[in-house]
Amino acid sequence: MSTDEKLNHILVKVSNMEASHETLVKDVHNISVSVNSIHRRVDTLDSCIDVHARMLKLLAYKSIDNEARNRRNNLIFRGIGEDRGETDVCCLGVSTGLLFLRN
Repeated sequence: MSTDEKLNHILVKVSNMEASHETLVKDVHNISVSVNSIHRRVDTLDSCIDVHARMLKLLAYKSIDNEARNRRNNLIFRGIGEDRGETDVCCLGVSTGLLFLRN
């Protein structure tokens, strides 16, 4: 092989390497853009999860408070026995009968 052929061969190889290098630089840039986009999305999702966790905790506290308020409004009758399997209608009949007996 002559010197000119060797130099041409080297030039072709260098040109191919430069083209490959440019392609790799573009690919790395695209990957960097994608990673940054994913990072922003993860940050957004993380903040949404924090907000939902706080809202869920607030909802749990409100539910407990509502249950406590409802329990305060319950009437407690002492001295009336309870039977297993009785219904609200049975209880209403017993309580109505007791109210009428006292008058």
